[in-house]
Amino acid sequence: MNKRIVVIIFIISCLIHCFYFVSAYWTHTLDPWFEHVTMGQDFFAIPNAAYAFLHGGNLQGQLPLGVTPYTDCCAANNNVYHPLFTLLIGIPLQMLPPWTAFYTWGAVHFLTSLFIVFFLWKKFSKNTISPLWEPLWSGFIPLKTRKTLYPPA
Repeated sequence: MNKRIVVIIFIISCLIHCFYFVSAYWTHTLDPWFEHVTMGQDFFAIPNAAYAFLHGGNLQGQLPLGVTPYTDCCAANNNVYHPLFTLLIGIPLQMLPPWTAFYTWGAVHFLTSLFIVFFLWKKFSKNTISPLWEPLWSGFIPLKTRKTLYPPA
């Protein structure tokens, strides 16, 4: 494949990937194509569960009577994630105000995605198959994760 075409495909796929994040956090342009849930509904399950666990509750996010939750917004789901993941991610995130934690997690996720794409591009740019999987990874993986990680408002 021509190097110039590969670069163009790569740039377009990165722009698509960025568009998913912009839509999820600010413009909500893609909302009609995804199941409607409240923004943060799935995200807040993790810091809520870590908070509940540290305050005598369980890792599903159920608190003892009389203890206020980390956040009581968004009809947050019960936690279904691995307990270690919940504690490793949830404890640091709950040290931030709820919506700051939400946007911090989104920024970390976005920067990690960019790092992985850049790493794969540099590591495998000479590989003949890389022009095929790089656009797929950077452009289309968010379609699967968009609904669960960053639901529309």
